[in-house]
Amino acid sequence: MSNNTDILILTATFGSGHISVSKAIKEEIEQLNENLKIDIADIYEIISPNLCKSIYKGYELLIKNSCDIYNYFYYKRNDNKISQADDVIYTLCLSKFAEFIFKKRPKIIISTFPMCSGLVSKFKEKYNQDISLVTCITDVVDRWEWIYPNTDRYFVATKEVKEKLINKGINRNDIVVTGIPIRKGFLESECDNDLLKDLGISRNDFVILMMGGGMGLIPDDINFYQWLNNYDNVKTIIITANNKKLFNKLSQYKDLKNIILLGYVDNVYKYMRNSHVLISKAGGVTLFEAIASKTPIIVYKPILGQEIENCKFISSKRIGCVANNIDELKLKLYEYLEYNSLRTEMVNNIIRISKDIDMQNLSKNIISLYSMYNSQNYYNIN
Repeated sequence: MSNNTDILILTATFGSGHISVSKAIKEEIEQLNENLKIDIADIYEIISPNLCKSIYKGYELLIKNSCDIYNYFYYKRNDNKISQADDVIYTLCLSKFAEFIFKKRPKIIISTFPMCSGLVSKFKEKYNQDISLVTCITDVVDRWEWIYPNTDRYFVATKEVKEKLINKGINRNDIVVTGIPIRKGFLESECDNDLLKDLGISRNDFVILMMGGGMGLIPDDINFYQWLNNYDNVKTIIITANNKKLFNKLSQYKDLKNIILLGYVDNVYKYMRNSHVLISKAGGVTLFEAIASKTPIIVYKPILGQEIENCKFISSKRIGCVANNIDELKLKLYEYLEYNSLRTEMVNNIIRISKDIDMQNLSKNIISLYSMYNSQNYYNIN
């Protein structure tokens, strides 16, 4: 059986955002053409399978304990269009990466992680291959780390990001505004009264959803949850994801009757759609899941560079707000609970933003590129 694939989506598992975007893109394309063979591959599994787990573990430790170091390199990378360090890494990894690509022989490569875009660009240049490279930027940013020659199409979150890329010299026709791709459950789901009933939530309750991404990075201050628990007609759903320590800690407090504690769930869209406000990290995927769900977002303690950049978009568009500590979080929640007009205003702003986003642009563009490139003869090694 052939290992060849039609469309290869390259990603990385730093957090859950990049892989989530990859799965969403695959779903969208398959809805238009279910006969295409689409594979998702982790770039580090390709170039360094023996070190892959250690790399991700190191990243997790870094952002939990030394985010200042992470942010230093994050912002320093955007000072220069060309990174010599990246060039060294790409040179070292290119041979193994090329071996994988020649084995798979995809017609199109979609990148949802900057390093993937860089490697494919270098591959096209060194091996003189005309394979189509599509880069999907997974945050509301226009950073140089995403921008490489030999890229045929950029998918971006907003019109503002498109204009910034144009100012950096990218051809307007090569940039498509799609929003950040999200799983189809967020696009199709409606309010689920049975879900609320099963959780002991009445239709008159104000529902708060708290979650912190794949690593469950949300507040661990028990006094905060006790404060929330004291509100009548307010129910708080907490999804701790992989944060077992927090789940076990909160499970000990049996008196938190208005707190609904969940671990990992695979149908987050149902909970978000049924919530009045979301408290979470500011990942690009989570942000656009909230937009699709028409749920205002309170970002709690943004610390990573990309989160800070996403928060600028949230604040400027008034679709949510930022809380840098527990006291600010309490204040923001109090405003939502006491002033319904504030939430209504933010929901209206979300609806306005949604009019400029069309995820079908993504799949239509991919299918169009596939049709264009499918008849060509690739992978002739001279």
